[in-house]
Amino acid sequence: TRKGSEMTTRILVIEDDEDFASVLRRAIDKETDLKVAQLINCEQEAIQFINSKELSNCDCVLLDLQLPYSKGDKTTNQSAGIRILQT
Repeated sequence: TRKGSEMTTRILVIEDDEDFASVLRRAIDKETDLKVAQLINCEQEAIQFINSKELSNCDCVLLDLQLPYSKGDKTTNQSAGIRILQT
């Protein structure tokens, strides 16, 4: 989101661990140029969010690759068009 000459990066967080998600939100909220646009805690909710076209309101996706009942990184990543590089 543009505010004058400032740029805010809106982040979609997909994380099932509520405690870790809370830590992530607090860390992101401390940064003036970052904002949690949406916090999602399961793959099914993420897919619904992506299919609703709300993803266009996000600049970045922070994705837990080990969501329960997930098919690894294939379902959510393919829906969002996300490519993840792992080492």
